[in-house]
Amino acid sequence: MVYLVGGGYEGQIIGFELPASALQQPASSSKKHRLLEAPPPIFAFSAHAGCIRSIACSSALLATGATDNTLGCYNLRKRRSYGKLLQQDGGGAVSCLRFFGESHLISAGEDGELCIWRTSDWECLLRMKGHKGAVHDVAIHPSGRLAISVAADRKLMLWNLTTGKCSYTSSLAQPSHMLRWTPAADGYVVGAPGALLVHELRSGVQLHSLPHGAAPLAMEFGTARLLVSGGEEKSLRCWDVATGECELTLPGAHAARVKAIAKVADNVLASGSTDGAVKLWLVADPATGKAKLQPLMQLETRMRLTTLGASTQPVRPTAATKGEEGEDEDEEDGEDEDEDVEADGEEEYADESEDGEEEGEEDQGEEEGEEEGEDEDEDEEGEEEDDDEDGEEEDDDEDEEDEEDEDEPAAVAAAAAVVRKGVGKAAVAAARTAKPAQRRAVAPANGKAGGSESNGKSRVPVPARKSEPDMGAVPTKGVLKRASAYAGAAAPPPKAAKGAKESPPSGKKKKKQ
Repeated sequence: MVYLVGGGYEGQIIGFELPASALQQPASSSKKHRLLEAPPPIFAFSAHAGCIRSIACSSALLATGATDNTLGCYNLRKRRSYGKLLQQDGGGAVSCLRFFGESHLISAGEDGELCIWRTSDWECLLRMKGHKGAVHDVAIHPSGRLAISVAADRKLMLWNLTTGKCSYTSSLAQPSHMLRWTPAADGYVVGAPGALLVHELRSGVQLHSLPHGAAPLAMEFGTARLLVSGGEEKSLRCWDVATGECELTLPGAHAARVKAIAKVADNVLASGSTDGAVKLWLVADPATGKAKLQPLMQLETRMRLTTLGASTQPVRPTAATKGEEGEDEDEEDGEDEDEDVEADGEEEYADESEDGEEEGEEDQGEEEGEEEGEDEDEDEEGEEEDDDEDGEEEDDDEDEEDEEDEDEPAAVAAAAAVVRKGVGKAAVAAARTAKPAQRRAVAPANGKAGGSESNGKSRVPVPARKSEPDMGAVPTKGVLKRASAYAGAAAPPPKAAKGAKESPPSGKKKKKQ
């Protein structure tokens, strides 16, 4: 199904939905034929407050530009309006519109700027400045990477649509109002006031000049070889761009000047005149390929037409484009994998950070427990200092208790390990209030060094064994690693420096004072 839309001087637009029979080429080559019945319009309304200068259609979207400095956006399939856009903040009339597939739209206006719009959200991606006059026409290369434009400043500019910069500028003898790429994309055709000029793309050399008796106002390729033009002469001409010869002239094709020509399908064109008539033509004979211009259908719009637009088929990517799309998809997949790896790494890093914080909190708890143990030791030492009636035997016992107090941090660490294993706070309190000899009996719950035996819900401390603890069975790292340094055999005291005297035990030193 193809949509054909026309615009008029008063700002109205009218749309037709062409049946498939209108696009089928007649099998008979006879000159006598019957025109197809014209379908009724599917919509007709006033779209702008000024004259409509340009209409562009994709397979589903419609864009209109007018002298009221606005750009109208519509969905043909859903019959819905997206609203209006301001070309360069409303700086001038929109004189040219071109779609590339369904994804992008290029607009140009009287202020000399070209804008690239993204159709998914209608955001202006690029504004290309270079012309010093009103832009009359723009043509997009089939690859979608290049575009050429002509303006009132008599300049032809080649644009890189990827960067938005002008790559080439050529001066024209006269201002041009029309511009088209050849179907092979190896050249372009410029509409001059009295002729159509065919140029080669690589060298820019003019290959042919296609003269007209009056100013040409519209042109479009019907086939890969034939170019159809019309204008003030009220006639249609078919040109072979390869040779520059006019194969067919159809005088009186319209009752008024031909204002617009649009490609409806391959080998089928639609032409519109200012009297409101729109005609569909079969450009070439399907059997011989020669120019024919056979009429297929006539539509009445009842308005003064200024422009025509027909929906096109979606752009099919070439092999190179498909390869690039595949590379882009691979890159996107690689980026997604990298993001997943980075996210996993961040999660692992966060988990390690949390484990480190927990270990730090446990270490802080151990230090607090050691400080409490030291305070209890000082209280016990004070009590031992007050009790001096037992003589030297009690002093020896105090010395042994002082030596045992040196291992008290191991008992506190072991108590913290017991808390992590699920033992109640009462067991920890009992371990702290017990005598130093009993504190050493509290074990890391591995059943070897200072283990504990389970009896119902409570655990009874068991005297520590004298063997070296097996740290390979300890599940935790931060807390019990320190306890292992104290749970083993007593390390020999450090050697005193020469000339230094050994300091007496803390208990005896306090007694002398």
